[in-house]
Amino acid sequence: MLVTRRRVLATSAAAGLMTGRTPTAHADTAKDKIMNDLPARNELFVRLRGGARGRPGLWWFAGMLWGKRTLDSAKVLFAVEGCSFNTLVLEADGSVRMNMIEAGFWLDPVTKQPADDWLNPMNGLKCAPVHFMGPQALSFDPLGRAQRPQAAPPGTDFDGHITEPVMSGDLVWVGESLIVKGAARPNSGTDPLQSGLPVFTATSLDTYQATRKDLSTRAELWTAASRSYQTLGSWYPWMRMGHESGGISFQMIGRKLRNVDELPMTLRRLVDERLPGWLQKHSA
Repeated sequence: MLVTRRRVLATSAAAGLMTGRTPTAHADTAKDKIMNDLPARNELFVRLRGGARGRPGLWWFAGMLWGKRTLDSAKVLFAVEGCSFNTLVLEADGSVRMNMIEAGFWLDPVTKQPADDWLNPMNGLKCAPVHFMGPQALSFDPLGRAQRPQAAPPGTDFDGHITEPVMSGDLVWVGESLIVKGAARPNSGTDPLQSGLPVFTATSLDTYQATRKDLSTRAELWTAASRSYQTLGSWYPWMRMGHESGGISFQMIGRKLRNVDELPMTLRRLVDERLPGWLQKHSA
């Protein structure tokens, strides 16, 4: 016989009637009430990732990038730091539109200076890292399922969703999972080592966290939040790994900021130096 939570509660209630005692399911009832008081999944995602009153949510993030050959141990390749502006709209039907633009930098793990020239420790080759700066646009249906982007190349497998909220104590989490697999883009350069395996993969696992206290404010107000981010993906072409199997993995954390004045000064100077006017344009 299949034992479910509903059957257990029903059996417990019946036992209470037979003995004249009140069932001891009040703890589950209290937890269910707390969960019911939370915003729905898509609304929670919009509140945590986005800003106030439809404005972009400004995020600072930092961490490490790891590289791992198949059958070898992982190695730290870079420290990473950057920021992003995230604009999210919750439509009347419960669907979500999201636009994000970010500026992130590969840094030397020791000196924390931009790694514009790099010696790949896995193969000893000189490389020219390409810092990541660009937009992303996604939409999710009312059930939190990511919609295939129109720009996705034919034959690309695309799957993603906003995860169900999880609560423990005063903390609440909601995530975004994206899984992509497709044909690698042909290399237009002359370096054969930048032409890797014919298939690329990208697994992006982003988790946003807030407290129930912070979520008790009105939905249109700014909501404090933090995040953790893990990925699994193919080598970047500029790493010159050729056809070696393996890939990269991010390990990052982040915090939502009220404005650009809360960015670490070293990062703000770097963004202003490399992308003059970028912060002012997207925070306006």
